[in-house]
Amino acid sequence: MTVLSELPHELLLLALTNLSLSGLRALKLTSKFWNAFVSQYSDILFKSAAVSHGFVTRQQVEGDFQLQHCANWNATMDLSNLSGWDDLCAS
Repeated sequence: MTVLSELPHELLLLALTNLSLSGLRALKLTSKFWNAFVSQYSDILFKSAAVSHGFVTRQQVEGDFQLQHCANWNATMDLSNLSGWDDLCAS
């Protein structure tokens, strides 16, 4: 029997990009492996979650995208202090 953590990272990422924000946060709490994995790939995982939740569009995240240019985000919120996609999704 194969343990999930033994699967190739590409396959895990393919599956995990479908998780909700709460699912990603819960996964980080399950074990040291999953916390490290989600942290290592947080940009990919939380960017996908931001698209899924409508914070940004898929077209916006392709190419050279800066978090401060989120067209669908609350205009009253200060986005200048965000350090990554996980920060955006936590806001």
